[in-house]
Parts: sequence; C-alpha cells; structure tokens
Amino acid sequence: MPRALSTLTPLAWLYGFGVWLRRQAYARGMFPQARLRSPVISVGGLAMGGSMKTPLVVELARAISARGPAVGVLGHGYRGRDGSPRVVSDGAKPLETAETVGDEALLLAYELPGCPVVVGRDKVAAGRLLEKRFGKRILIVDSGFQHLRLFRDLDIVSVSEGDLGERVLPAGMLRESARALKAAHLIFTDRETDGARVARLRAQRPSDVFSLARADFGFFPLEGTGLEQEPPERAFAFCGIGKPERFVMDIKARGVTVAGQRFFRDHHRFTEQDLRDVATAATTAGATAVVTTAKDAVRIDAWSGSVPLLVLSARLDIENLPAVLKRIDRMILARIKAKS
Repeated sequence: MPRALSTLTPLAWLYGFGVWLRRQAYARGMFPQARLRSPVISVGGLAMGGSMKTPLVVELARAISARGPAVGVLGHGYRGRDGSPRVVSDGAKPLETAETVGDEALLLAYELPGCPVVVGRDKVAAGRLLEKRFGKRILIVDSGFQHLRLFRDLDIVSVSEGDLGERVLPAGMLRESARALKAAHLIFTDRETDGARVARLRAQRPSDVFSLARADFGFFPLEGTGLEQEPPERAFAFCGIGKPERFVMDIKARGVTVAGQRFFRDHHRFTEQDLRDVATAATTAGATAVVTTAKDAVRIDAWSGSVPLLVLSARLDIENLPAVLKRIDRMILARIKAKS
C-alpha cells in the first residue's frame, strides 16, 4: 500500500463513519426532515464529479414532462456567487449567468425550456421558493443524495464500476461508501464501464439497477444556432470537467483525430487568456476545430480564435426507460394516497 494512502486510511475511516452516522440519524428520525408540497426525486452520486448526474436530471425531466406532469429542478449552484436560493430560469429563459449560479445550473436552464430551475445550498428553502413562484410540480433535485434534510420520495443514485471499489475521502474520491446505496430506490450505472461489481449489484437488486450510456452525439456551434456541423477532421479538445479522458474518447469515437488537448479543473472559469492560449495551441497543432463540452460552453462568453469552436453534445440513453417511469408513477401515486 502506498505510504500516502496508508496515512490517509484512518482519516477515511473516520470520515466514512461520521457520514454513515449522519445518514443513520436521519433514517431513525433523530434529525427531522422537511417535506415540500411537491413530490421530490433526488438524483445524486457517491463520487466527487463525473457521475452523469446532471445529464440524468435532464433526461428524466424531459421524459416526465413529455407525459404531461409539470416538472421543476433544484440545483446546488456549485461555484456560483453565493448559496442563497435564486431562480435560474422561469421556464422561458435563463435569468442568471454561470458566474452567479455555476455552470451546471445554467446548463439545466438551457437544456430544459419550460422547466423552472432554482438553485440554493439549502434545498428546502430552494424548493419552497420554486413552489411559491411556480406552484406544485414534480421536483427533481440535482446532486441531492447527501442533502438529507430534504425529504425525498424517490432517491436515485448514479455510480460507475470504479465507484463501487473506491475509497471515501480523503483516501479516495467518494463522499460516502457504496453501502449507502441501501438508501437508494434506483441505481444507475455507466454502461461503458460496467463490470463484475455492477454485475453483483444487479444480482442483488435486479429490479432496481439500470444502465446509462451517452448517445446521439453531434457537433454544434457555440452560438447555439441548433444547426449540427460535420465532424471536424482534426480537433483540439479542451474542457474543465470531472472525467476529461472520457470526453476525448467520445471525440475519437466519432472518427475525429485529436490533434491536441488541454484540461482544466472541474468547473474552471475560463479567462480571456485561457481561451487565447487554447486557440493558439489549436492553431499550432493544425486542428481544424476546437471542441469542448456543453457544460463548458456555458462558461464561454465569446470565442475569437481563428479556428472554429464546436460543442460536442449528447443525450443519455436510459436502459428500460418505461420501467423507470413506472417506478416514478408508483411514487407519485403513493404520495397522493398518503395525503388523502
């Protein structure tokens, strides 16, 4: 065992035990949970970043809305200006910027027209603000698994094969250990990396585990015209996301040569100098286009490079979506019966 890892292991045990005690305290009613008037679905994860939580929120919100029910989304506003509850979108247009509410919240606002989005570190206060402004509706909480003060009717957790064998902070990258999955009603896995651990999880909970995969990739201009572009011959990839290597693999899978790449930390706020450096590196590498992610695109105000900037967009394919929606229907029915 590496020395650094062995040094951190006792701290990880202590941290993990504290997180477990907190969850047990809420589960046993020692800490009160606040209920909203609306049914609440939480979409969360175990790991720090890169678990496809926000894209999953988008797909579920679209699928539920397509069937009729009104949907609202609660986000965290990570790396936003402050943590107070604020309306990111009224369903008609975004009302904030990535600087004030963070990139994930703004991405939700762009991806979900007709769906109000409210952020706040206090999810109870954010939920009450959304209900006050937009009325009762099905609420989906982005990154909500660890926000235990808010009562959830349905807890969904997105994990990968690696997460199931990872350590908790600070020895690893997990907010809490895989045993916390016992509190999840539904578990979503990354189809690209599913292996023996996911297979065991499926065997233990065959009706609760579904896989996710990115699908329907397309290259689009930053300006948001909606007109899909032909894949570039040579791309310079840059991003500030949790798992940048996956992004590069997605570009290559489209038959594009990656001439160069530059990675920033997750949620990085791009400066004008950052973008000039990327444009220069792309030109030097002989790239025919610079390519970034949809999450990164909302943090780019303008692009002045001589090489065009394209956004690689995709949607999530949810395994057996009808069965997932049926579970959501059962949750809503149970909520209605409980109030009658």
